[in-house]
Amino acid sequence: MRLRFLTQRTLSKLVRAIAIMSWLGGNFLVMQPVLSVGDNATPINPAVSPQNSTASSLNITWASGGGVETYYRIQKSIDGLGYPAKFFEVKVPTTNFTYDNLLPNQGYWFRVRSADNIALDSPYVAFGPAYTLANNPAIPVVEALNTNTLNFSIGAGDNNPATTMYFMREMNSGLYVTNNATLGSKPYVASAVAWQGTKVFGLTPNTEYKFVAIAKNEEGTNSNGSPTAERFTLAETPAALSVAAITPTSLKFSFQIDNNPAYTQYALHEVTRDLWLTDQGTLSAQERGWNTRSVWRNVEPTVSGLLPNATYIFEVIAKNGNSVPTAFSAHSTVTTAAQPALVPPQPAPAPANPTPTPNNPGVSPTKQPPAVNGQTPIKVSKPADTVPASVAPKVTAPNTTVVSPPTTISSPITIAPEQSRWWWFLAIIIPAGALVGYGVGRRGKIK
Repeated sequence: MRLRFLTQRTLSKLVRAIAIMSWLGGNFLVMQPVLSVGDNATPINPAVSPQNSTASSLNITWASGGGVETYYRIQKSIDGLGYPAKFFEVKVPTTNFTYDNLLPNQGYWFRVRSADNIALDSPYVAFGPAYTLANNPAIPVVEALNTNTLNFSIGAGDNNPATTMYFMREMNSGLYVTNNATLGSKPYVASAVAWQGTKVFGLTPNTEYKFVAIAKNEEGTNSNGSPTAERFTLAETPAALSVAAITPTSLKFSFQIDNNPAYTQYALHEVTRDLWLTDQGTLSAQERGWNTRSVWRNVEPTVSGLLPNATYIFEVIAKNGNSVPTAFSAHSTVTTAAQPALVPPQPAPAPANPTPTPNNPGVSPTKQPPAVNGQTPIKVSKPADTVPASVAPKVTAPNTTVVSPPTTISSPITIAPEQSRWWWFLAIIIPAGALVGYGVGRRGKIK
């Protein structure tokens, strides 16, 4: 059988057998290996698969060199200089291996070779360092310093090495915290120590911002984002209240326009007694009525149950979306109106005497005769809505009593004097309507 028909594998075995026989016969032959004769090809293109690697593992991949190897041997080093005797083996055709229990953002070196336990192993092919991913950061610490500034720190406890770098992204806008302390398109990348106390300016009052921290490993590969830190800037301190209406027992207020957004809530505080205006318009030591400007305008914040002519001091406070209050506004000092004096009801005025007319003669006063012996003759008058004078009773003789039918007197009756003697006539109208007359003297004349 001619040599050219021998396969490389058979030839390799034949060479090894000759060497063994020569050694056994006492004539040991030193033979230099000829790689072209071997059957284990060196692996090619070793690398790390990022999509299958984590902060604690690295997935190593390679490609076959085209030999007839039956397995591969892999080793790991932490510095690329020395490799431990320990190695891992994977059988053909597998061309990857995953190392677990590694440290985050840590560099490692690897080497791999092919073998078959018969022919010579292939040379090692090494590469590195390959870095694990950084651990996902802890939630960042975001503090509101004022109405337009937030302060940042990287959350502790992610177990990343000190060399790990971080950047911040604002999720509502998609912008990053930049190196000039504003929000922009180019992120500021720095270590956790450098991030302590980093500020962002140019924000708006009582506005919610959502920040995520992202870590980079030494190769620049990003970790997943941290949990989201949601924070509002502080609300702007309100202006002093304006008084819209004053009564003896109530005060009505109005709000001044400020730069806070419409959802900002406000509360009214009565300073002297440390009381708060409730939603019902009363003052309470325990309950606070927090409402937006639009709600307060709709209900027109009115403080009731106050004392007349009393002075009160009011102030207003706002809070942001995280319920962090602002400072109090300037004071508004207001005095309620005085209580008006009570005026007793006045009686209705008496009606004036009507003016006599032909159809309504009314009451006609009669001229009063002069007094005689200290006595004034009487007069009898009756309103015009009575019977005619023709039916009036007549006196027939002195010292007699005349009883007439029930009637009234429609015209005045007077007793006139005759010469130097007077007769007096006394007329009494009793409820039964009877007229009783009494005369004194011997003669009398009735007109």
